[in-house]
Amino acid sequence: MDAFSESSEAALSDLRSSIAEVIEKFRLTLGQGGEVASSSSVLTAKLDAYDNTYADVKARSSAHDVKLEELARLERQQKSAGELAQKQRNLRDGLGNPVARHRELRKELIEVRRERTAALKVQCSGLSASSVGMIRATLSASRGFEAAKSKFKALVTGSNVRSSRIEGFFEELARETDPTTTWELVLNELESLMLLEADADVKSEQTPTLSRLGLPVADQKKFGPKLTPDGWLDLSLTDLAEVPQFEYKAKENEYISFDSASAGQQASALLTTLLSQGGTPLIIDQPEDDLDSDTAGDRHEDLVVEERQTTNLALQT
Repeated sequence: MDAFSESSEAALSDLRSSIAEVIEKFRLTLGQGGEVASSSSVLTAKLDAYDNTYADVKARSSAHDVKLEELARLERQQKSAGELAQKQRNLRDGLGNPVARHRELRKELIEVRRERTAALKVQCSGLSASSVGMIRATLSASRGFEAAKSKFKALVTGSNVRSSRIEGFFEELARETDPTTTWELVLNELESLMLLEADADVKSEQTPTLSRLGLPVADQKKFGPKLTPDGWLDLSLTDLAEVPQFEYKAKENEYISFDSASAGQQASALLTTLLSQGGTPLIIDQPEDDLDSDTAGDRHEDLVVEERQTTNLALQT
């Protein structure tokens, strides 16, 4: 029994020693610098690195999503702009060629003005002939440019171009053989000045008509920046209303303004004109009361005799 007891005690002692050794090794493994602690630190570091990498990737993914959304927005804008541009092109094509159409209309306008001028000249010649030379009717080109001159002055206001220079320019324009055609050349040159770049140089070869009529290059450089598309268009559409000018023949080869003639002279000239025109019945009440004594007489008597052959004429004297 004693031997068995001793043997058991020895075995238990060895077991305790083994267990204590294992506990110590386990303690050392879990402790600072141990295998488990070291592996745990490595794992923790790797997890931290993973978290950081994930956060970075997520952030970059978010930025990428923002860029993709921005790109999609730009694509939508590009598509919308393309559709709008196509719509505008279709509208433009529907309008035809505005430049060519403008030129056609300008030609038509010039032709209508020429026809009107020709008709007015015929009427003026007819009036002069009907008055037996007592009235001289002519067309005044200078008065026809009054509206255009006023608009041009307003257009170049602030350019420091002298008013007298502009007055002289329009006077020279009115003296042209064909003022209407010359005016079209002026408008073309004004348009070319308007379309020049701000720092572009201006030479007289580019604007020969303006230079010839008294607006030198120095003045053109001054008023060029003042020209605008709307202002130019308004100027180009200004009607050149040629106005008949009437004069009374006071003496041989001497004429005065019809408004300056006396009432008797005017009445004599108008009576002569009426007596020279046939057709419509004419009733005149005491014409001698208003006639000029220097012009009334045989001339009117001859016209009365001639008129009564073609027209119903009644005179009350």
